[in-house]
Parts: sequence; C-alpha cells; structure tokens
Amino acid sequence: RSEVVWWEEKRKRGKKQTVKQFNDDNLMYTEKYIVGEGKAMFLQAGDHKQFPFSISIKGKKKRKLPSSMELPKGHIRYYLKAEVDWPWAVVHDHERLVSVVDACNLVDVRDALQPATFTKTFKVGLSRKKIHVAGRLEKIGYVPGEEILLHVEIDNNSGNKISNSWIKLVEIVKYVSSSQKVETSRNVLIWNEMGPIAGRCDLVKEKEPLRLPVVAQSAVNIVEFMKVSHEISIVILVNGKEKSV
Repeated sequence: RSEVVWWEEKRKRGKKQTVKQFNDDNLMYTEKYIVGEGKAMFLQAGDHKQFPFSISIKGKKKRKLPSSMELPKGHIRYYLKAEVDWPWAVVHDHERLVSVVDACNLVDVRDALQPATFTKTFKVGLSRKKIHVAGRLEKIGYVPGEEILLHVEIDNNSGNKISNSWIKLVEIVKYVSSSQKVETSRNVLIWNEMGPIAGRCDLVKEKEPLRLPVVAQSAVNIVEFMKVSHEISIVILVNGKEKSV
C-alpha cells in the first residue's frame, strides 16, 4: 500500500481550520490464503505452528512494484497479515512488515549512463564582471553506495570575493493529494564545503567524490502521486546571496 498525507491550515469565516490532504493506493491485489481452501476445518486441541503458503509478489495490472520506502510525508509499505476468525468470537490478527527491493539495472534506464554538463553565469552588482560556474558528471544514473564524481569549475572574473562555495545532493519529493493539492519536500543528503574564492581567482575540483547513501529510487516513478527525484547543485555565496546551478 502507498500513501501520502499532510495537513494544511485554512481560514473559513474568520476561523482557522486544519485540512487533511491525503492520497493512497493498493499496489497489489489483496491476496488471501485460506487454510483448508475455504472448506470446513477442525483443529484439534494443541499447538499448530505452521501453515505453509505462498503469495506471488506482482503488481496490479501487471505493473512493476516500487521498492519499500519511507518519505517525510508518505510511504510505500508491504506487509503480511495472519488472521484467526471463528464464529461468535473476537478476530485475532497479527501483521508483519516485509521489505521489497526492486533491483534496478542502469542499462535499462534511459540516458542513465550518459554524461552531463551544466553551467550558469552570474552578473555581480552593476559591473560587467561575471562569475561562471560549471559542473560535469560522468553519468547521470547511480545506485546507493556508488561514488558520484563531480568536476567543478568556478571562474570568478569579478573583483568580489565569493564568501563560500559548496556542492550538495538534494532529494526532492512531490506529493499530490486526491484533491490535486501539491506539496514538495526537499532534503539535503550530502553537503560538501569548498571554501571561499578571492576576486579574479578560479577554483577547479577534479572528480570531487560524493558517496551516494541509501535513498528512495527515482529512476522509475510507479506511484503517480509521489514523485522522487535527486539533484546536484553547485552553490556560491556572494554579497550575502546564494546563487546556484
């Protein structure tokens, strides 16, 4: 089952109201295994510790199943539920969470192994002097535990000092409620400082490593109302303002 939920404050007739934004979906058909194949069954007194069964993990309408994940305002969870139900008595049940990991082959993900370059030029004040920031990735698809090797170039042609510079990896999750309200969360996963850069000086970092932690999969967005993406940014701080590419 997948689910997103958050609360919003609204004013109605001068009063504050808290509105719940919600969306959910059953990723799998509900499958039941009934001991005795649904026929009358009598259990003798004593312990009955095992009832072997099997369930095929397949998604609704033959779609792929996303990995289990816990996000700030949503989750995807898989669980098994055992239930003892007999006439004229309280139903006894127990649930157990299980982890599902969708193995991802980067070869099958479009453009995952292609390199990428991103650049931006910033004007500083009223002068014509500029700061040029560029980054280059050997590829744009990665798996947890792998190192992202980022080539960084910051060309400070202005007379202004860049107070600080850093690179960061951000996880962005976009949630959509059943009423089409949108909420976005941004979580910084990695933050590496590169330090200040004097005026008319350059900074070059060859293959700056960022080791990717365990994160929610973003290559395939199975759940329509919960989109996960990851972003690398090169950020500079000049004249008290942050500028990024």
